[in-house]
Amino acid sequence: MKKYLDLKNTPLKFHRIYAAVVLPLDMFLNIYSLITIIASITKNGAGTWDWISLGTTIIYLVLIMASFRGLLVFKKRGLYAVWTLLGLQIVDNAYTFYLSYSAGDTVFVLSSALSILILSSIIVYYVLRRNLFTKEGIDVAAFMAKKSEEVQRQQESFVPTETIVDVEEDVGEYDCPRCGYHITDGKVFCPKCGAQTRSVRR
Repeated sequence: MKKYLDLKNTPLKFHRIYAAVVLPLDMFLNIYSLITIIASITKNGAGTWDWISLGTTIIYLVLIMASFRGLLVFKKRGLYAVWTLLGLQIVDNAYTFYLSYSAGDTVFVLSSALSILILSSIIVYYVLRRNLFTKEGIDVAAFMAKKSEEVQRQQESFVPTETIVDVEEDVGEYDCPRCGYHITDGKVFCPKCGAQTRSVRR
């Protein structure tokens, strides 16, 4: 299992999508769930499962916010928060899988199994990149500025290979070997018949 130690050379496309897109969407969905649960409790009263759902949703929201803030700046607490969040979501989906399997609901069984697989993959992803996270985190703006400077230096130090071009040398006047047209400007191809009249230096 490969371990990533250098932030600069580690593939982070999925990390950026997960931290900047998936987590905010997850937060929005949990806020919607929280509002729905509170509305249900206000209207119908609260049962045991209502309080459990309310508490779970609040915990999810706290962990999502901690993950979002920590992952973007590579802080350890963000890593721990996302591991806890994903672990709870796996437990939640495992319970849904159990209930769906008992009820014979194939659609929910498959969706729960797929969710568990995806969440487990994300945990593995961050386990592999755990060494990139530190207690203090990083200054993202400074990191991006440094990276931009390095790219600029590489571009400035890049020396292009010599471009191969056809050079029409001044070779004086001569006649086309095909049609006999008198050429006075050293052209490679005869202006009259188009035949190549001489070789060129590359």
